[in-house]
Amino acid sequence: YKGESTRLIIGEEVTIRESATIHRGTGHGGGLTEIGSRSLIMATVHVAHDCRLGQEVILSSYAVLAGHVEVGDGAIVSGLSAVHQFVRIGQGAFIGGFSGVTKDVPPYIAGTSGEGGVRDLILSGPNVVGLKRKGMTLERVQALKDVFNIICRNHRPLAGVLAEAETAHGEVPGVRAIIEFYRSSERGVYR
Repeated sequence: YKGESTRLIIGEEVTIRESATIHRGTGHGGGLTEIGSRSLIMATVHVAHDCRLGQEVILSSYAVLAGHVEVGDGAIVSGLSAVHQFVRIGQGAFIGGFSGVTKDVPPYIAGTSGEGGVRDLILSGPNVVGLKRKGMTLERVQALKDVFNIICRNHRPLAGVLAEAETAHGEVPGVRAIIEFYRSSERGVYR
């Protein structure tokens, strides 16, 4: 740090608990770290430089975000999880405890760490509990399940499965968000 203009912006009604650390932005990384309104940063969480958290994000105890991580509105990162730098976590996504996250996590999807010592994230399907709590209709949740199966439960090339998902349910707002998230990823997205 050499005196560059950098900032940390914390939105309204944000709760930050004991021993949490949040770094401001860096001069070479955009200069801004931002925590959206009504977010909850539990005890001993670390949010590194140049992270951007949307509104109503929950970071559970001992979760760690490396630099330049983006977390969408309403996403939850459970305790003892580590998120690699430059990863994007989509809105409404759920990361289970003790997970390692090295690629982008699509919107509305849940994932947990693997069994047998594997810590990298494994997607399990839509975040059904969170979606229902937010008032998403059963029809829309079913469309997200269908799209998850099309995109994530096969080994065909991504472009083809995204086109298939778009044809099947492209008019559903959450589906459109998932498809665009995959298409815009620079780091790779979990499937």
